[in-house]
Formats: sequence, C-alpha cells, structure tokens
Amino acid sequence: MKFIFGRDNETNRLSWLEKTLKFVPEGFRLLDAGAGELKNKVFCKHLIYVSQDICQYEGTGDGVALQTGQWDTTQIDLVSDITAIPVPDESFDAVLCTEVFEHVPDPLAALQELARLVKPGGSIILTAPFCSLTHFAPYHYATGLSRYWYERHLLELGFSYGGSDTEWKLAGLFGARGLASPVDWPHIFQQRAWLVSIDSCIAVG
Repeated sequence: MKFIFGRDNETNRLSWLEKTLKFVPEGFRLLDAGAGELKNKVFCKHLIYVSQDICQYEGTGDGVALQTGQWDTTQIDLVSDITAIPVPDESFDAVLCTEVFEHVPDPLAALQELARLVKPGGSIILTAPFCSLTHFAPYHYATGLSRYWYERHLLELGFSYGGSDTEWKLAGLFGARGLASPVDWPHIFQQRAWLVSIDSCIAVG
C-alpha cells in the first residue's frame, strides 16, 4: 500500500505564489534566487525578471532518493552561489526564493545575501518545506526549516515583526487587500516585507 502525506502542498504553494506575485507592482525588478528551470517565471510576466542559480544539479545527482531525471538550467541569467550573488547592494525591488534553502549548505548565509539585495521598502517572497524526504541528492542538506528559524534570524537581520493583521500590512505594502490568508502562514516584517509560506510536509512513500 502506498501512502502520500502532504500531497496538496505543491498545488497550494503554487497557488500562494501566483496570488502573491500578482501584487508585486508592474515593472518592479525581481530576482528569482535558486530559480532552477524557471518555473516561477510564468507568474512574473509583469515584472523585470532576473534568474539566479548555482547550476550544479543536472537531474540525476548521486542517484539516491528522489531525482528528476533531467534538469535544465541553461536559461539562468546569473550563475553563482546563492551566498555570493555578483550584483550590488539593493539591486532588486523584490527577491523570490522558493524551495531552495533545504539545498543550501548554509541557509543563514543565503538569507543574509538575499536581504542585502533588496531595496529599502522592497520585499522577499520565500517558500521552503517544514519537512521533506531527501531529494536532489547530494544537494539536500536539511529536511526543512521551522517558522522559528525565520523569526529568529529575520529579527537579527534588523527586520521588525509586523503582527498578525497580514492583509492590512500587505495593503500598506502593495496597495491592495486579500493577498494571503492566515492558513498560508505569511509573516510580514516592517521596513522591508518578508512573505513566508512553509509547506507542512513533502513526503511520498
């Protein structure tokens, strides 16, 4: 018998991303960090889209656990480590980083780098698993990260917690309401906004 737990996570995440990215103002410059095969680009047609990836994974990895079979990163704009992206400070109005931190040896260094790249008043849109099976091995360094990891390190980076009235905060940021519901678990940090959606679990047995 086959059990699948968290089978709606990808669908829910993509829906959250599509809805969230619609509220980034037209013409904003957005970096998709760890963009892989550019699957998020379809949601960014109204934006100046720039992609970044380290371009090491090719689909088979070390043959262990979940692999894709093939993986095409030939269209990436910036090929670099996510902890050392070769662009000046405050280069982007928004940074998108989805399902990447579990593949980074030092996710805190990556978080610090993304914060460096965002303009004052800009935003970072982030998704990551809470727990996951090994995938893309050997480039899989953590099963996931909790909300407490984000809260601790965002505060240390100088972001202030925006409270629970997320729709009001988002209205103030992007001039519109209804961006996300509480079930999406977004937390908004003042000065610059941090929108986080954590997948409950990604697991296939």
